Amino acid sequence: MYVYTGISEAQKIGKYGVDESARLMKRLAYIYRRLMMVGAAHMPARMNWHFKAGLARHLFEDSHAAGLFMKRASELRSPSVQQLKDPDPWLALFFDELLMARSDYELWTGIYGVVRPELRRLLRQYAQDTQPLVDYPTLRAIKQVLSDLDEQTAWGEAIRPALLEDAAFFSAHRETYSIITDDESTAAVFCDELRKLLAQVGGFEGRALKQAENVPDRKRSQQKYNMPLRAVRDPRMGGDTLGRTGVANPPTEPELARIIANVRTRQEELGAAELCAATMVLQNNMPWSFYEDLARHCWDETRHTLFGQAVLDLGGYDWYSMPQFKGDYDPHMMKPVANSYIWLSIGIEGSAMRKDGMPKEARMLKAAAEKTDNEVVKLFAQCVDFDWADEVTHHQFGRKWAEELMDDYRTSERIANREMELNFARMARDTCSFWEDKPDSFNKQMFLNDWKDRLRPELLKELDERTLLP
Repeated sequence: MYVYTGISEAQKIGKYGVDESARLMKRLAYIYRRLMMVGAAHMPARMNWHFKAGLARHLFEDSHAAGLFMKRASELRSPSVQQLKDPDPWLALFFDELLMARSDYELWTGIYGVVRPELRRLLRQYAQDTQPLVDYPTLRAIKQVLSDLDEQTAWGEAIRPALLEDAAFFSAHRETYSIITDDESTAAVFCDELRKLLAQVGGFEGRALKQAENVPDRKRSQQKYNMPLRAVRDPRMGGDTLGRTGVANPPTEPELARIIANVRTRQEELGAAELCAATMVLQNNMPWSFYEDLARHCWDETRHTLFGQAVLDLGGYDWYSMPQFKGDYDPHMMKPVANSYIWLSIGIEGSAMRKDGMPKEARMLKAAAEKTDNEVVKLFAQCVDFDWADEVTHHQFGRKWAEELMDDYRTSERIANREMELNFARMARDTCSFWEDKPDSFNKQMFLNDWKDRLRPELLKELDERTLLP
């Protein structure tokens, strides 16, 4: 069909007028903002490595959906100033309760068992009921969001058995591990409470009769959600570290060994992603574009982690059993979160802008990839090429938000440089401590040579005098 540009049912009477459509767009924008923030709040707190990565990707996609619906609401004669307000205190309560999930599987139940299926139902119903010609811009936005929702729910179903396996393992080893777990039985209570609350809200459409005697009570959200001061890792991994430890089975050829050490550093960027997530949650009252930028930054750092993981997995290098680096999160959660984000975006990311930074590494890897058939080297060279593009964007984020976070860019730069000095000293101490009692090898000498010059006594003394992590 070619009439009406191929839009079918162009003459039907739709269910929605502008006012009702705008009301739903504002609710959807709010739902996606809250869903994004729930993902950010839980990313450092959740244990399963793959679940963390999925939360990071989906919170970025949720930020995109929120932006689409905010924009559409403003086009439907809805003042933009109202879009950041809670459209419904009951709906706010629903997400307050979802935020209080206590385990990986409880959070999975809330997000992938309740919220995303309900969103998919609502969006499909809206697309079916609206007038497809007059409301085409809304349908265009919904089409993009539904595409993400289909992938998100499919991924959720795929990871569910892994989360249940984790729960079964830790339940069987409670005497060894102090991990809070939930299975289908114990998580059912939380799921039922969310479904009941959603029914009282009237679904995400919000069309329930709201009589005073039916106002729901807070259950878990009587207490405030607290971001973890230490990022959580699966205790079956190789423990935690603030230093650099490489892989368990490094190559013996020096040039490849150095490349693999750099790959491992990429795989260790999850803490940077978790720091971005924490900044989203803790840095309140910023413009919406700040949270959009941070959601992108969070997912990018997670992608970089997955770059490293993909390359190491391709080469058969064991990263999982080694101590897991958390130096980009744990030490920085004791400071104002604005300081920590400035350190990351202006200090660490900014250092990659210098002539001896990532462009040099990218050029070296490109040259190495051109003279070898090793797919590990070729893939990593491509990863770093795109990593470099991301770092430019992240540094721009830091410069963009420095004035609001720290009054001016020069103050931000001074703070970032000082925090970098301290952070490198801390990393050097833990790196050298890890390697000093290991058998002699090229890798040991490489790591020690790379880090020993950063063992500055005055900085280490300052670190020791600071408040210890709890």
